[in-house]
Amino acid sequence: MILKKRQEPAQDFTNIWSYHPNARFGIFRKVLISFLIISLTPIILLGLYFLNTLTSVGDEMAEKTTTTVNRKIQDGLELQAVLTAKSLKVFLQQCEQDLIQIRDMEPSAGKYMQFSRRNNREIWKRSGTNKNPGEQRLQIPLYKEISFVDAEGMERIKIVNNRVLPRAMLKNVNFPQNTTYKAETYFQQTKKLKKNEIYVSHLVGYHVNKKEQLGLAKRVEDAVEGKEYDGVIRMAAPVYKNGRLKGIVALGLDHRHLMEFTQHILPNQKMTTVFPSYMSGNY
Repeated sequence: MILKKRQEPAQDFTNIWSYHPNARFGIFRKVLISFLIISLTPIILLGLYFLNTLTSVGDEMAEKTTTTVNRKIQDGLELQAVLTAKSLKVFLQQCEQDLIQIRDMEPSAGKYMQFSRRNNREIWKRSGTNKNPGEQRLQIPLYKEISFVDAEGMERIKIVNNRVLPRAMLKNVNFPQNTTYKAETYFQQTKKLKKNEIYVSHLVGYHVNKKEQLGLAKRVEDAVEGKEYDGVIRMAAPVYKNGRLKGIVALGLDHRHLMEFTQHILPNQKMTTVFPSYMSGNY
């Protein structure tokens, strides 16, 4: 008896997918998604990390840049302020020397007038009208008033804007109501001083209100025709002779000459302006 090996039916591998039509795409999709997740997740995380890092670095650089720029601007403004203050210091020291010089003079209308005419300085101011503004440079007396007052407070010599006042216009300034601005006490303050001491007042002048200053203009920058403040800083010294008080000498420094040091500054710029703008931040 001859045994024959059982013949198994041959499998047709070429048609394997034909038996499972969804298997091919299902496995491919799973493999593809898995591959994408494995490969792209680190890239996404790395991208997010770099984006956050770049944003932080950018914000930090922007902050540092802003701080540096602000510091440079502040340094520039501080330098302008220091240089202006030094110039003003030299100016006021010269005014002090002028006071000492006239204190040591023999009181005389002629000598005082010569002194007044020698001490003229330029101011730069606006002119014209609100609609047609202009500017001009004027030579005006440095000291609006120069006076010698005796020990009792009576004015003996007084120069106002390079003009000698007649005797009839001289007053006893021991009474504040007789002073130029009706409330000054420079005589009482100065006569108490010792030799070589000087008195310096605050800025004094008649108040100018907003309506007077602006007139028909809406902004101070446009108020060319508005009323201007007119004031002085009074500097005075006692005059002694043989140890006794002979009187006092007083100078009325026109405040416009002080304003010349600050009036024309533009912040952080070498250029100047005839009148400052509040919009420039030049406070």
